[in-house]
Amino acid sequence: MSYLEPLPPSIAFERVKPGRFNFLVVTCIILVLLSIVAGLIAYAVLRNRSAVNITRCEPGLCVVNTNTGVKRCPSSDTERLTYSSLSEDCTSSNYCQSQKVPCAVLAGGTLNCGGNCGVGNNTCNCQKAPT
Repeated sequence: MSYLEPLPPSIAFERVKPGRFNFLVVTCIILVLLSIVAGLIAYAVLRNRSAVNITRCEPGLCVVNTNTGVKRCPSSDTERLTYSSLSEDCTSSNYCQSQKVPCAVLAGGTLNCGGNCGVGNNTCNCQKAPT
C-alpha cells in the first residue's frame, strides 16, 4: 500500500446530504436556545424566591435575629430596616416583643420574660423563653 492510495470508504466519512445537515444544525441551535431560556427562567424564579420573605420594620424599630437574639437598630427614629421574616422580627430597642424570642437578657445576665430590657440597657439581646 502506498501513501498515495485513497482510504477505503467508511461510514464515518460518508457524505451528508445538504438538506439533512441543515436540519441537524437548526435542531441543535433550537435545543441550545431552549436550554438557555429554561436556565434563565429557573434563575429568575429561584432568585426571587428569597426576596418574597424580605420585609421592612416600622420607622425606628430594631430587627432581632430569632435564632441568636442579637438586635440591630436604626441610626435614627425615621429609618426603616429591612429584614428576612424567616429568621428575624421587628422589636423596640428597649423591649423584646418577638413571640419567638420574648425574654430580654438583662445587664447581669438574668432573663426578664416580660420583655423589658431595663433602664440603661436599651439594646439588650433577646432569648427564647426557658422551658
